[in-house]
Amino acid sequence: MIEFATLATFVPGVLAIIVAPGPDTVYTVTQSLKSGRSAGLITGFGTATGVLVHTTAAILGLAALLRTSALAYLVVKYVGAAYLLYLGVQMFRSDDQFDLQTDLARRVLSKGGRHQRL
Repeated sequence: MIEFATLATFVPGVLAIIVAPGPDTVYTVTQSLKSGRSAGLITGFGTATGVLVHTTAAILGLAALLRTSALAYLVVKYVGAAYLLYLGVQMFRSDDQFDLQTDLARRVLSKGGRHQRL
């Protein structure tokens, strides 16, 4: 049985971590402001799916396997690094530009059908 003192310090710490906004929350809010409600819902669904996959993998023992097998850890680490490099190269090759001006900002700042630049 867990001691009360341990539980009394653990629960508030866990609650603080759960309530604090993380990168997934910031990303979801950013996409919602940038592209609207449906994009925010899709982004939230995607991040929740990622958390579900991570939790399922941990439950199935991937964490234990990676902890005990140095080779498995290296494989996952290098595959992850290669994937991040791939994403970075794709971002630099893309013609899309990062635009902070959202549709909402354009509507608010528009005058007489013409848009002002932020």
